[in-house]
Amino acid sequence: MNGADGLEGRVAIVTGGARGIGEAIVRTLVARGAKVVVADMGVAVDGSDPDPSLAQEAAGKLGGGAVAYTEDMGIPKAAAGAVALAVEKFGGLDIIVNNAAIQRDAFLFKGNTDHWDAVVRTNLSAAYYLLAAATPVLRENAAAKRGASEGGTYGWGRIVNIVSTAAFYGNYGQAPYASAKAGLVGLTRIAALDMARVGVTSNRPTRRRRSTRSACSRPRRATSAISSPICARRSPPRSAASSSACAGAR
Repeated sequence: MNGADGLEGRVAIVTGGARGIGEAIVRTLVARGAKVVVADMGVAVDGSDPDPSLAQEAAGKLGGGAVAYTEDMGIPKAAAGAVALAVEKFGGLDIIVNNAAIQRDAFLFKGNTDHWDAVVRTNLSAAYYLLAAATPVLRENAAAKRGASEGGTYGWGRIVNIVSTAAFYGNYGQAPYASAKAGLVGLTRIAALDMARVGVTSNRPTRRRRSTRSACSRPRRATSAISSPICARRSPPRSAASSSACAGAR
């Protein structure tokens, strides 16, 4: 790596990386030298109407720095396929950013169980499936001291889960979304505990807005990365910036 903030040689997977905060994270990682798998089906905010061309276009803008992956990450085999693609295409995997999320809002007394299942599957289960597939690779990296200087220790492994203030305070009509994001907070803490021994950090930058796609194409302000017991460091108050900071050096 070149410099404390450089990411040369590292490889990342960013879910929901074709638009909004996800795209900003992808561009920031590539600008700092990382290679990125842009995992995005290109669905609408409610998870409908997939459009693979969105991820392909986002990755295409970055030349050899990124590749598109358009399978459904809510399927365990697809999540494992993203990990395999990162290793085969770029030679490894170091950074996981779980950013993908959908919304299907309704008051509890008008809720639809199918909508609940869809949101939890995309916003929480998919993150678990990806970590379940990726963490064995990160453990192998630690054993091989990937990226470490001679005599040094492994320090490249990063897990970043984008959550929402809805996880902590709730929001009207957002039982599925808020519950899934709250679950992601718990998953982040468990990842920190389970991966601490091999030096992999786990953080949860928090965004204030419900959906960048439904409000604005630019990243919104977010709180600092109040994170795991092994948080890399405090981060700037933007989701893309904080995600990149958590992906960098300790």
